[in-house]
Amino acid sequence: MIKKKRGRRRPQSSWNISTNANDMPRARYVRIQLYGEQRILSLAEVEVFGSEPGTTPRPEDRCKALPGPGEAMIFSRPNYRGECGKFKYKDDPRYPYSVAAEFKDPRYFATSGITSPFYSIKVGSGIVVTLCTQKNLKGNCMELKRDSPILPGFSRGVQSVKIFPTNPKKYVSPITPNDDQVTACETRVHGGGCRKVGQGDYDFKGLTKQSLMIGKNVKVQIYFERNFYGTSRTISYTGRTQRTPKFKSMRVLSINESRVEDKFRRPAPTPIPASTPAPVATPTATPAPTPEQPKVVGFKTQPIGGEGYTGPDSSYKMCAKEGENCRYMGEVKIAYGVGEKFSIRTLNARRRENIRCTNANFGDPAPRLPKRCYIKLVKVVTVNHAPPSRDYTFCVDEPYRCNFNFIGTVAFGVNGYFAYKRGVERGITCNVESFGKDPAPGIPKKCYTKFERRWVRKKVAPNKSTKPSPPGSGYRVCATEGQSCRVQGTGTVAFGYSPTMGGFKYKRNVRGTIQCKAETFGAPKNFEKPRACYVKQN
Repeated sequence: MIKKKRGRRRPQSSWNISTNANDMPRARYVRIQLYGEQRILSLAEVEVFGSEPGTTPRPEDRCKALPGPGEAMIFSRPNYRGECGKFKYKDDPRYPYSVAAEFKDPRYFATSGITSPFYSIKVGSGIVVTLCTQKNLKGNCMELKRDSPILPGFSRGVQSVKIFPTNPKKYVSPITPNDDQVTACETRVHGGGCRKVGQGDYDFKGLTKQSLMIGKNVKVQIYFERNFYGTSRTISYTGRTQRTPKFKSMRVLSINESRVEDKFRRPAPTPIPASTPAPVATPTATPAPTPEQPKVVGFKTQPIGGEGYTGPDSSYKMCAKEGENCRYMGEVKIAYGVGEKFSIRTLNARRRENIRCTNANFGDPAPRLPKRCYIKLVKVVTVNHAPPSRDYTFCVDEPYRCNFNFIGTVAFGVNGYFAYKRGVERGITCNVESFGKDPAPGIPKKCYTKFERRWVRKKVAPNKSTKPSPPGSGYRVCATEGQSCRVQGTGTVAFGYSPTMGGFKYKRNVRGTIQCKAETFGAPKNFEKPRACYVKQN
């Protein structure tokens, strides 16, 4: 049964369901829209087959059909039984974000209330369906393609579903440019956020282009920085599709090699004319210090595919890319940014630490540009091998074994960072494996001991049952296990170790020779100690 949301205010990012009546007696259509920032992000149509609400489920014949290309069918019972619902991937030109090929935006719609919980699903060709047990595509998720089996573990109901094509070109209707135009798109498959540009359009603010479609009479010039600075590249017609994945952060594009006005070019340094000395002699004076010329920091002119990044000056070294961790130890300066815009932080650590190169830690000095972290060492870390307290005594260096004749606590570390092991008896190896963690990565460490109590050797009382013994009086040893036991006349033969360890197996009225083996007496084959045969004359 489909439930409508009543009396709720729609948040900025939520989903809304509205139903439309249909002439079919046992079919109902549902249009699901995903909202974000007060605009529609995606649109999908769901066709649900089955019985009327409140009646006994009677699946229609169309529930037995297979889903077509771009379609998926879910069932409310295992083995594809019960009510079924058909989900179809839809490419609506009115909503450019309905191209579900881009993974950054949350494109999902809830299945709760349609066939919840559902147990099985059929997926058509050309699409991939992602099912998750929580909203916003979180929790336990599973990707399903064509001919998917029954879903184990999803009987509790699925909270969110995402459908996107395996070959987006087949489902996306690109905006084909004319011979003198270029189409710039946000995704590499020419889908979502595409628009045409012509000669005279230069700056594309707010559009991160990942792919271009170039007309026959067009030459495109791409730059890394705005105002036509930095590395550039010219691309001409090589077919109707031209992918440019290396230019994710480009900002400027020119068409037909249109000349750019001089005001957009980086100004050349103006030469300073030499000063003419005055005819009157002047007393010699100390020359004023020449101010240091500012260094031009920016992108290097490199071929396509190179890094093209430098730090604030030559003393900084590349540490990590945006989103990665930069490792440091001691007093350092870390610069985060690109071009001439950097945010610099001074950090100090007595052991090796990590900091993630993100806007949350450094701010955003260059919006919408990929940035890097650069590190500069200011002061080397000072190693202090002092014990944790006066109660601790030095034992050994890493990675040797620390031996002592008591029960105590062992501290492993340096510079005030220690890992402890308590209740250690008579020794431990001084390494990371013994303590389970590294308190000071990258620095040699030591072990220190602290006395807790004396170690006393445990006295073990002798156990008479551990010695081999016959089953009773009148028995003598005939043979050990694996040998032959010869009986004079007739007698009883016992096979075992002792009465308290495993007991004995007997053979009565034995005459002649008998093999002293476990198979002969029906005893267990595997025993911790060697057994024997004992004989008693009748």
